[in-house]
Amino acid sequence: MKHSINTKQKIKACIHYVSSSLIAKNKHFIKESPEKFLTVLSVPLGFLLKIIVVKKIKIFLYEG
Repeated sequence: MKHSINTKQKIKACIHYVSSSLIAKNKHFIKESPEKFLTVLSVPLGFLLKIIVVKKIKIFLYEG
């Protein structure tokens, strides 16, 4: 997130950060984030991305 050039890239990085933190069950991801306010705003979209990723993994595992 620190190396993102523009705001759009920072938002995208925060959403992915939230999603991967939720998948990894990291409870302290907001405290560890360099962009705390943006991370808090990204939690709903990060949660949706987590659901999509988990569902795709389950579909892949059951089909394969």
